[in-house]
Amino acid sequence: MELNKNLIDKEQKTYLYIAVGLVFIAVGSYYVLHKISKNTFDQFDWAYLAFYAIIGLKYLIQGLLLLMRKAYVIINDEKISLKPDSSTKGEMIFWKDIMTIKKSGKNFEILSTDSSAYTIHLSYYDYKTADEIEYTLTNIASEKGIIISGN
Repeated sequence: MELNKNLIDKEQKTYLYIAVGLVFIAVGSYYVLHKISKNTFDQFDWAYLAFYAIIGLKYLIQGLLLLMRKAYVIINDEKISLKPDSSTKGEMIFWKDIMTIKKSGKNFEILSTDSSAYTIHLSYYDYKTADEIEYTLTNIASEKGIIISGN
């Protein structure tokens, strides 16, 4: 049994953010070039230029970061590797290092052999993904002989 899921729908937001960023930059550039060519560029135009540049760069960078960064769930016979969104750090723990797993509410608390703890917060995921994580985790744990305590 294995769960390998990419959590970012790149088509949905990435290209929209990049397009909005480029449009703001293009409109700002056109406005500034038009004002300069007519020799009517004054101090208020700096505010417009800053507004368009900041908004355009914000959306452009956000879209590019979504293209490059990943969010995923990988649970297989070897490891548990989770990264719930593109801004958080991914965590990975190997099954051979797991000592105990405790279920408390919608969380799984994992204690490893080196006494470090790791918590899987299912609330970070949508309902379908959270159910898949819980199902895969309990099945592989039972195959490995690891008892999940708690509710």
